Amino acid sequence: MVFSSRIYVGERLILLKVSGNVLLEDAVQGYASIFEAPEYASGLNALWDMRELMICNIGIADIRKLVSFIHKLSARRGPRYKAALVTGHRVDYYLLTSYLVMIRTVGNVHIRVFHQDMVAARYWLKNESW
Repeated sequence: MVFSSRIYVGERLILLKVSGNVLLEDAVQGYASIFEAPEYASGLNALWDMRELMICNIGIADIRKLVSFIHKLSARRGPRYKAALVTGHRVDYYLLTSYLVMIRTVGNVHIRVFHQDMVAARYWLKNESW
């Protein structure tokens, strides 16, 4: 799995790009790395570009582990932020939408899934209220 991130301080945005085959350990390590960036600040919104990723290969047990990990780091993320998840495959869009039931338990994040539309996702992050 390839994981990259870039922080846009002026937009209060973290752009995270994930591609290839997903391994839970890689996802956890990549997500944790954003906290080490010097420009990181709590409350940044996250734009996840997952258009080159096949999420349907991830098992429900790994999703639960990832949700648990995200919950543990929620205090470092800040009190409220938004995350836009952009998928490249229709099946991944539906899977992520159904996984949101578990992810919403994290509490301090408002998540929305988009199918291939990075422009709409970025607009939602910048303009629509929580």
